[in-house]
Amino acid sequence: MKIFLLIITIFTLSSCSGASSSSYRTIGADLRKHYQLSGSDIILNYDLARIDNSNCIYSADLGLILNNQAYVNNYLDKFHRNYTSPSTLRREAARKTIRIYKLLLALHKKHRILSNNNYQYVKKVARADITKIDIRKTLYKLDRIMAIVPVMLPIYHAEISSKYGKRRHPIKKTKKFHCGIDLVAKHYAPIYSAAYGRVKFAGRKSGFGNVVEIAHSGNIVTRYAHLSKILVQKGQGVARGTIIGKQGHTGTATKQHLHFEIHIKGRHVNPYSFIAHACKCR
Repeated sequence: MKIFLLIITIFTLSSCSGASSSSYRTIGADLRKHYQLSGSDIILNYDLARIDNSNCIYSADLGLILNNQAYVNNYLDKFHRNYTSPSTLRREAARKTIRIYKLLLALHKKHRILSNNNYQYVKKVARADITKIDIRKTLYKLDRIMAIVPVMLPIYHAEISSKYGKRRHPIKKTKKFHCGIDLVAKHYAPIYSAAYGRVKFAGRKSGFGNVVEIAHSGNIVTRYAHLSKILVQKGQGVARGTIIGKQGHTGTATKQHLHFEIHIKGRHVNPYSFIAHACKCR
């Protein structure tokens, strides 16, 4: 069976919250007990609970599976019902490889976010015969690239209450450009880092209230605003899926929500380009 397993380690889990590590260990122990699968195989198999939804990419729920024990228990129950054989994982690996390289190429075409080496590798995978490549090695490398790009949802079970672009300001009642998107979830919902990076700013900013800004590779910075609580410090390294704060309505806000921005080389871009795949994966 091991010949078909994906050897991918989420290597910075130690920088996540304690809940993250606990949930991850629960999954690893369960997979080893029932299937001889390693916990590191999570990146390939965790969304098999919804294997019929071929549009899903693992990052759609990564924050939940790293931090929410109830979600983990539900996932494991569904996984036990859906997993049948190593060929199930092979098929999912092929689907996932295609989805990931298509997303990365689309984002690079629009925003030039990949280094030359990473771009050349992704193009090479896109041209390859998917049935003839080493799927374990390929997914490992693709995941390392995905890990530094903010494609993970920063908050779950949320609705988009305000899009990127010109809008009528809800308080000032004047037309103003909205430099991010607003996401509304349950009260005080956890906010997750959308990718690996280092905290550039953690504190208050005029209008934004409590803010966390994270610097990622490729001159990308993500901003998370209106937080009720900040759970990280400036200079701290964070993994994707790390809880960095709680949803709130500090600053200029009429209700609880997350204001999420992505900046590339100092200029804001539409965050929906990065997280659309996850928003559509319900």
